[in-house]
Amino acid sequence: MFYHRHTNKTCYSRQGCAEKIEILPDGSIPQVEMTSQGLNDGPLVAKGSYPAAICCNLFNAKTRKKGHTPIVGNSKRMPYVTCREGERFVAELCDGAVVGYKYFSFEGETTLYITYRGYGKLSVYADDEKLGELLLGQSDTWARTLLTFEKQGVHALYLKTNGDTMCDLLEIAFDKNF
Repeated sequence: MFYHRHTNKTCYSRQGCAEKIEILPDGSIPQVEMTSQGLNDGPLVAKGSYPAAICCNLFNAKTRKKGHTPIVGNSKRMPYVTCREGERFVAELCDGAVVGYKYFSFEGETTLYITYRGYGKLSVYADDEKLGELLLGQSDTWARTLLTFEKQGVHALYLKTNGDTMCDLLEIAFDKNF
C-alpha cells in the first residue's frame, strides 16, 4: 500500500511511504500498521545507518490528543520531517517530542549513534523499556552522540525528549564498526 504524509509543516509537501498488506484467504485485509520498514521483508537490522526521516511516529506529546493527529501548520512547535540543502531530517524536537521507528531487530550488545544539532536530552526506549539517556551538548553543526545497551529480538525504538531541548535529528546508526 502506498501513501503519503505531510512534511515541512504544510499540506503541500509530501513524503511517499509504503507498507506491505496481507490479504487473508477469506479476502479480508487486516488493518495495516505504519512502520519504518517500508517494503522490506521484515524488521530493519540494527546495523548500519538510517535517515532519521524514516520515523513512523512523530509528535509532540504536549499537543497530541489521544486518537488524533496534530494539526499541520499550526502555530505551536511541532516536530516535522523536512529537507534542506539536500539533507532530509527531523526538525524542531522540543520538550515532549517523540520520534518512533518500527521495527528493528536487535542481537545483543548494541551501540546506537544519533546525529543531531541543537541541545537537550533524549531518552531511548525499546517498546516501553527505557534503555538510557543521551545528553546532547550544544552544537550548531551536526554532531554525534552514542548509547550502548543490551537488547535481543524485534522492538520499536523511540526517542523521547524531556526538559529544555531543541534539536534536529539527521541520522540514527548502529554497530561499533560504523
